[in-house]
Amino acid sequence: MTLSIDAALEAADGRSATISCPEWGGDVCLSTMSSAKFDEFEARLTFGKDSPELLAGLRAAYVAACWADTNGKRQPVTAEQLSKLGEKSPAVIGRLFDAACELNNDIEPAEKN
Repeated sequence: MTLSIDAALEAADGRSATISCPEWGGDVCLSTMSSAKFDEFEARLTFGKDSPELLAGLRAAYVAACWADTNGKRQPVTAEQLSKLGEKSPAVIGRLFDAACELNNDIEPAEKN
């Protein structure tokens, strides 16, 4: 079946996941980010190779872009919240970052031994 642009735009194509964060006393819900937001991160990574300041806080910002409520709806994160998120444990942020990357298909498949 060939889709019209309107049909494609109406399709619910997002995914979400709930990640256990016992260090924080609960779970965090993450959802796929928009294609436009994903492009922003891709550009940040591309240009960050020459401008390391673009990479500062990248993991926390990526997680924040995927932060969702229990229904999978992305939640806005303020600049102040993002700054504080960047001060949290790298173990927890790393786990959330990995889950967010997987949701957005932003990972290389693991090589098989």
